[in-house]
Amino acid sequence: MSAYGSVLFANNVVVDSLDIHEAQATVAKFFINHRLSTGHATTSRRIRVSHKCLNALSICHFDYGRAITIDPDPFEHFYLLQIAVAGSISIDCGRDSVQYTKDGASLLPAHQKLKMAWSDDALQTIIRIDRAKLIQCAEKILGEPLFAAPKFDLNILWTAPSAEPLRHALGTLMALASSKIADKSRAGYTSLIHVAEETFLSTLLLTQPSDISDALKTGRLSPACPRQVQKAQRYINAHLSDPITIADIVEASGVPARTLFDNFRRFRGVSPMRYLRNQRFMRVHEELMNASAETTVTDVAMRWGFNQLGRFSGEYARDFGETPSQTIYAARHRLKNAD
Repeated sequence: MSAYGSVLFANNVVVDSLDIHEAQATVAKFFINHRLSTGHATTSRRIRVSHKCLNALSICHFDYGRAITIDPDPFEHFYLLQIAVAGSISIDCGRDSVQYTKDGASLLPAHQKLKMAWSDDALQTIIRIDRAKLIQCAEKILGEPLFAAPKFDLNILWTAPSAEPLRHALGTLMALASSKIADKSRAGYTSLIHVAEETFLSTLLLTQPSDISDALKTGRLSPACPRQVQKAQRYINAHLSDPITIADIVEASGVPARTLFDNFRRFRGVSPMRYLRNQRFMRVHEELMNASAETTVTDVAMRWGFNQLGRFSGEYARDFGETPSQTIYAARHRLKNAD
């Protein structure tokens, strides 16, 4: 563990106990519901968990002090990058499995069932990566929308030369997270964290193999998109907060509605109105993720054209795995901790 990591984890302890149930309840608050099981402890170490929440990322350190099996619910709105500091880890995820020891790593996916077993001497640094923020970063690189979360290889060759940029990006984040700059310049600190997180996410996308690796190298997901689809997409993105209709979008594209619908579905995978809806939800989620104390769910939803709040909340929960109120609560909690 780096000097930065030692300082970071020592200053952000959230569990220091021998009670496995206490640890489970605390960790579930900032990760997800999960089951823990363990046999007789072969060590007298206390359970120690540290947690530092940034914005798109959280940095954690886990020492369960005993051999343990972890059975989490599927990750609806995040990935987990796990790096072994000591001990051994095994993971089963669908048809895939991976085992690694000190300096090995894994990238656990969104929306898949998995199970983990840690040895009694296992220590891990874990990075919680917001799924929506990662998708936004990928879309920025590609210049077009993604309609599914990227699927990464489970195993990461953490000590390989190919992972060196990612190791450096994580080191920079740890240095910032453990520094005292926040006491001197709140605005400056927030900006630095944002840049460091963007660098980390971009580096992860460009170095870790995934189902969009080829697209990231070429700069596009699909063959050249027809001009009318691009024109419609530009119009939608420029008027996301306006009460636009399908007739407006068709007029902006310059082709008949049927032609636009057929090509939009072929090259974007959804209808123009579904694309509009998805982009609006992404903007809402981004605002709620960065909410201030004065931000309200109603104001944000109405600003992006969602007038039926009950329906909005249900669709938001299906897209992001949590309610709008839960997102804004977590944002305020992060803001409070950062202060």
